[in-house]
Amino acid sequence: MEDEVIILYDYFDIERLVSNNPFDINEKRNLKQKYFINKAWSANCILSFQNLEKIYIDIFGEPSIPFENKLGPFVSIDEIKRFGYKLCLEIEVERVYFLSVEKYNMVVQQTHQIKDLNKALLDQAEFLDNLERKNKLNLLDRIFN
Repeated sequence: MEDEVIILYDYFDIERLVSNNPFDINEKRNLKQKYFINKAWSANCILSFQNLEKIYIDIFGEPSIPFENKLGPFVSIDEIKRFGYKLCLEIEVERVYFLSVEKYNMVVQQTHQIKDLNKALLDQAEFLDNLERKNKLNLLDRIFN
Protein backbone atom coordinates (compact mmCIF):
# COMPACT_ATOMS: atom_id res chain seq x y z
CA MET A 1 0.00 0.00 0.00
CA GLU A 2 3.01 2.27 -0.35
CA ASP A 3 1.49 4.16 -3.25
CA GLU A 4 -2.19 4.09 -2.29
CA VAL A 5 -4.66 6.01 -0.13
CA ILE A 6 -7.76 4.76 1.67
CA ILE A 7 -10.70 7.09 2.23
CA LEU A 8 -13.13 6.09 4.97
CA TYR A 9 -16.58 7.69 4.61
CA ASP A 10 -19.98 7.60 6.23
CA TYR A 11 -23.41 9.14 5.71
CA PHE A 12 -25.46 11.05 8.20
CA ASP A 13 -29.07 12.04 8.55
CA ILE A 14 -29.42 15.80 8.11
CA GLU A 15 -31.71 16.22 11.11
CA ARG A 16 -29.00 14.80 13.37
CA LEU A 17 -26.43 17.10 11.85
CA VAL A 18 -28.56 20.22 12.21
CA SER A 19 -29.38 19.49 15.84
CA ASN A 20 -25.69 18.90 16.69
CA ASN A 21 -24.18 21.65 14.55
CA PRO A 22 -24.54 25.42 14.84
CA PHE A 23 -24.39 25.83 11.05
CA ASP A 24 -27.47 25.46 8.90
CA ILE A 25 -26.15 22.50 6.95
CA ASN A 26 -29.51 22.09 5.23
CA GLU A 27 -28.75 25.15 3.12
CA LYS A 28 -25.68 23.43 1.72
CA ARG A 29 -26.97 21.64 -1.37
CA ASN A 30 -30.38 21.06 0.25
CA LEU A 31 -30.47 17.28 0.65
CA LYS A 32 -31.69 15.04 3.45
CA GLN A 33 -28.64 12.80 3.53
CA LYS A 34 -25.01 13.88 3.43
CA TYR A 35 -21.77 11.96 3.21
CA PHE A 36 -18.66 12.90 5.15
CA ILE A 37 -15.08 11.65 5.02
CA ASN A 38 -13.99 10.37 8.42
CA LYS A 39 -10.32 9.70 7.62
CA ALA A 40 -7.91 9.30 4.75
CA TRP A 41 -4.61 7.48 5.15
CA SER A 42 -1.73 5.88 3.32
CA ALA A 43 0.86 3.38 4.47
CA ASN A 44 2.95 6.25 5.77
CA CYS A 45 0.47 8.50 7.57
CA ILE A 46 -3.03 9.75 8.21
CA LEU A 47 -3.65 12.69 5.88
CA SER A 48 -4.28 15.95 7.71
CA PHE A 49 -7.67 17.61 7.72
CA GLN A 50 -6.04 20.86 6.54
CA ASN A 51 -4.62 19.23 3.40
CA LEU A 52 -7.91 17.51 2.64
CA GLU A 53 -9.76 20.79 3.22
CA LYS A 54 -7.65 22.52 0.54
CA ILE A 55 -8.76 19.96 -2.04
CA TYR A 56 -12.38 20.27 -0.88
CA ILE A 57 -12.22 24.04 -1.41
CA ASP A 58 -10.64 23.55 -4.87
CA ILE A 59 -13.55 21.34 -5.92
CA PHE A 60 -16.53 23.01 -4.25
CA GLY A 61 -15.35 26.61 -3.90
CA GLU A 62 -16.13 26.77 -0.19
CA PRO A 63 -14.78 25.23 3.00
CA SER A 64 -16.08 22.07 4.57
CA ILE A 65 -18.71 22.45 7.29
CA PRO A 66 -17.15 21.64 10.65
CA PHE A 67 -18.71 18.47 12.01
CA GLU A 68 -16.91 16.14 14.44
CA ASN A 69 -13.56 16.47 12.59
CA LYS A 70 -15.07 15.09 9.40
CA LEU A 71 -14.75 16.53 5.89
CA GLY A 72 -17.87 17.37 3.94
CA PRO A 73 -20.63 17.37 3.17
CA PHE A 74 -20.70 15.43 -0.08
CA VAL A 75 -24.10 14.83 -1.66
CA SER A 76 -23.17 11.43 -3.10
CA ILE A 77 -20.53 8.76 -3.17
CA ASP A 78 -19.71 9.97 -6.68
CA GLU A 79 -18.68 13.32 -5.19
CA ILE A 80 -16.45 11.50 -2.72
CA LYS A 81 -14.89 9.61 -5.64
CA ARG A 82 -14.33 12.89 -7.48
CA PHE A 83 -12.64 14.25 -4.36
CA GLY A 84 -10.58 11.06 -4.00
CA TYR A 85 -9.39 11.20 -7.60
CA LYS A 86 -8.26 14.81 -7.16
CA LEU A 87 -6.49 13.77 -3.95
CA CYS A 88 -4.84 10.94 -5.86
CA LEU A 89 -3.54 13.44 -8.45
CA GLU A 90 -2.43 15.98 -5.84
CA ILE A 91 -0.33 13.62 -3.74
CA GLU A 92 0.70 11.49 -6.73
CA VAL A 93 -0.39 8.05 -5.61
CA GLU A 94 -1.34 5.27 -7.99
CA ARG A 95 -4.68 4.32 -6.46
CA VAL A 96 -7.31 5.58 -4.05
CA TYR A 97 -9.65 3.21 -2.22
CA PHE A 98 -13.11 4.08 -0.88
CA LEU A 99 -14.53 2.26 2.09
CA SER A 100 -17.71 2.93 4.04
CA VAL A 101 -17.61 2.86 7.83
CA GLU A 102 -20.14 0.02 7.70
CA LYS A 103 -17.86 -2.17 5.57
CA TYR A 104 -14.82 -1.14 7.61
CA ASN A 105 -16.51 -2.27 10.84
CA MET A 106 -17.62 -5.53 9.24
CA VAL A 107 -14.09 -6.31 8.05
CA VAL A 108 -12.55 -5.45 11.44
CA GLN A 109 -15.01 -7.78 13.20
CA GLN A 110 -14.43 -10.63 10.75
CA THR A 111 -10.65 -10.40 10.52
CA HIS A 112 -8.90 -12.37 13.23
CA GLN A 113 -5.28 -11.59 12.38
CA ILE A 114 -4.03 -8.00 12.35
CA LYS A 115 -1.63 -8.87 9.52
CA ASP A 116 -4.64 -9.76 7.34
CA LEU A 117 -6.60 -6.59 8.09
CA ASN A 118 -5.17 -4.31 5.41
CA LYS A 119 -5.68 -6.85 2.63
CA ALA A 120 -9.22 -7.57 3.83
CA LEU A 121 -10.03 -3.84 3.86
CA LEU A 122 -8.69 -3.36 0.33
CA ASP A 123 -10.63 -6.41 -0.89
CA GLN A 124 -13.89 -4.82 0.31
CA ALA A 125 -13.17 -1.30 -1.00
CA GLU A 126 -13.96 0.28 -4.33
CA PHE A 127 -11.02 1.99 -6.01
CA LEU A 128 -9.94 4.42 -8.71
CA ASP A 129 -6.56 4.33 -10.42
CA ASN A 130 -4.55 7.47 -11.08
CA LEU A 131 -4.39 7.04 -14.85
CA GLU A 132 -2.14 10.07 -15.32
CA ARG A 133 0.48 8.56 -13.03
CA LYS A 134 0.19 5.11 -14.60
CA ASN A 135 0.56 6.56 -18.11
CA LYS A 136 3.55 8.63 -16.97
CA LEU A 137 5.21 5.57 -15.41
CA ASN A 138 4.53 3.50 -18.54
CA LEU A 139 6.10 6.21 -20.71
CA LEU A 140 9.19 6.31 -18.46
CA ASP A 141 9.44 2.51 -18.61
CA ARG A 142 9.36 2.65 -22.42
CA ILE A 143 11.99 5.38 -22.54
CA PHE A 144 14.44 3.69 -20.18
CA ASN A 145 13.90 0.08 -21.29
